[in-house]
Amino acid sequence: MAGKAAIGFDPYAGTQGKFPVLQIIEMAGKAGYEALNLYINEGFVSGEDAQLLEVEKALAQHKVATPTIHYGKHIVATPGKEAEALAHLQPVLKVCKRLNAKYLGIWPNLLGNPPKDASIRTLAANLRVIQPAAAEAGLTVTLEFEKNHTIDNYREGLAFLNEYAPKVKLTCDTYHLNNDKAEPYASILAMKDHLGDVHLSGSHRGEPGTEGDTIDYAALFKGLKEIGFSGPLLNQFKLTDVGQMASSCAFAKKYREQYLG
Repeated sequence: MAGKAAIGFDPYAGTQGKFPVLQIIEMAGKAGYEALNLYINEGFVSGEDAQLLEVEKALAQHKVATPTIHYGKHIVATPGKEAEALAHLQPVLKVCKRLNAKYLGIWPNLLGNPPKDASIRTLAANLRVIQPAAAEAGLTVTLEFEKNHTIDNYREGLAFLNEYAPKVKLTCDTYHLNNDKAEPYASILAMKDHLGDVHLSGSHRGEPGTEGDTIDYAALFKGLKEIGFSGPLLNQFKLTDVGQMASSCAFAKKYREQYLG
């Protein structure tokens, strides 16, 4: 997959918690996925050696890569949780190294509804520790923006990176773009070199390209082509039927082949 955007599955909802990680790996491989995003927490991938060995074997067996790993504990922007958030860094880096990840994803939500400025300061402080440690391990840190959270939209994301974390990149989720009423093509061009990975999700948070989805994927992929994007493309949506794994994979691959080669 060198130089080509890997098509991956993110077990956002309807898979993580419903199926164990080894079964999800098998399901992803059989559906045609090239990659899988893994969350590092006690309920999914804990980082414990015996489980990690089983995960490695399953990934190899089903030919699924893990270019993205998620921090897994959504407390990196939570005031008062700094020690817990940073203690989690070592098991996360351990898994990333073992599984040859390239991107470390963080969702800076507003756990407990702290003041937004306090959440931003906490995120910035934690990133001053996380980002250099991740870079030393060969990882690029990505931050996901979402309405009514620490980073509300891509414009706030770019401003945050410029002020606090210039070496960090953004995760762009089409569902969050839609909620921001942001035009996909212009948004991608604006993020350009600051874009790490992309989540594909319908405007209804369901399977991309299905009935009721209003996302303009052609415009999105046109923008990705123009900026020379080669990072992971992850389908992240509320899975309601296992068959959606294969159809969503085919959908993403169709757009990749048409626009990214």
